[in-house]
Amino acid sequence: MATEKQKVSNLELDDSFGCLKRNPRKCRTCANAHGPAPWEDSPDKSYCMAYERRLGNIKPDAVYFDGADCPFYTKEEA
Repeated sequence: MATEKQKVSNLELDDSFGCLKRNPRKCRTCANAHGPAPWEDSPDKSYCMAYERRLGNIKPDAVYFDGADCPFYTKEEA
């Protein structure tokens, strides 16, 4: 038997396809999110200059999805 959620047409479902939506609030103004490739103007990525992929460090879920404060936050200079 289909649940109420299954009865909803696909067009009405959340656009995140069942995944958590990113909300890297602090990353948008952080100097660590902007730098040489592959981080060039990409604050929405799960890696940055503070959390480097080559080291296996990924942004914490609270920072990446919930917009929490990051311990490595460095405000961008204007």
